[in-house]
Amino acid sequence: MKTFNYIFLFVSLSFFAQAQTIRRVNATPGITGVNIYSTVQAAHDASVAGDIIYIEPVNTDNTDYGDLAINRRITLIGTGYNPTLVMGSSFDKRTVSINYFYLNQGSSGSRITGLNIRYLTISDANCTIERCNITGNLGMSKQTIEGVTTIANNTIIRNNFISASIGGLGNESLAGATTNNSIITNNIINGTISYLVSATITRNTFYAFTTYIFRDVDGSSITANIFDVRDASTFFATQGTSCQGTTLSNNLCTRHAGLPANNGNVNSVSSSTVFKVTNPWTVNPFLESNLELSPTSPALTVGPSSTPIGAFSGTTPFVPSGLTNIPFITDFSINGIGNVNSPLQINVKARSNN
Repeated sequence: MKTFNYIFLFVSLSFFAQAQTIRRVNATPGITGVNIYSTVQAAHDASVAGDIIYIEPVNTDNTDYGDLAINRRITLIGTGYNPTLVMGSSFDKRTVSINYFYLNQGSSGSRITGLNIRYLTISDANCTIERCNITGNLGMSKQTIEGVTTIANNTIIRNNFISASIGGLGNESLAGATTNNSIITNNIINGTISYLVSATITRNTFYAFTTYIFRDVDGSSITANIFDVRDASTFFATQGTSCQGTTLSNNLCTRHAGLPANNGNVNSVSSSTVFKVTNPWTVNPFLESNLELSPTSPALTVGPSSTPIGAFSGTTPFVPSGLTNIPFITDFSINGIGNVNSPLQINVKARSNN
């Protein structure tokens, strides 16, 4: 039986390698080789659908690789956006950033993970954005090229830290085009969400000091979210009656009665009782893990069938600092100086990551 398993693993890996190419991006001068590129755009332009591109940091933290436009299905993997704050994370704590990021027509099915992103625009369907730090607008748009139109339908936005507005195509905009069936789940969000249709917005933790979060999010389900509005003078989850046919259920709102008084929603909860830190937003440095629920949190039983809610709940809980789900080196050391007669001693420790 063991022999069969090893043979099966070898055959599977061989097939996997033939089906796609692994490409590396590293801007460090002098690093060259097969499938190594100094810019992300060059790696993308050399790729074919299905390829995987790893982006590596260079001499300084938060390496800025500029802008990127994607027009084919690829997987793009960074190093996470703040590994220095997580115990047991990668030995190399440096991160990488993309400034203006465009998922253009042809990018359908792409997966982006572990990056700092300033502005992100998605114009094709079935893309996944996960474990990223997004600091500017996140737009779900459409694009028409030579009479062919694609729309950012079926977008998955998961496990991200988002300090930005999220917006799609409202049903009154752009000749009736709409952004349909988005899934926004297990994120930490400081921003508004607008112009989506048939979206699923679930198990997020929102921080808001504005008067509303949702505008023109129609025919959608908003469930099992935490709305921490301790710093808002007034708050209602939706702007007036703009969210037609949308249901809000099993959510929790602090301080204000900003949720409908039905469907399992809980209002006016004391902010200090929800998370394991009384006010996680003011702790310096800010740690996302402080947004885990306290042992006595009222949010532990607000979800369907009295289950926990918020970014750290459910089957895909939030992963602090965007650590990517690939093995990584946790320790690296060199003992002495090696030569022909005395080999160099190198110790490397690594672990898998979910």
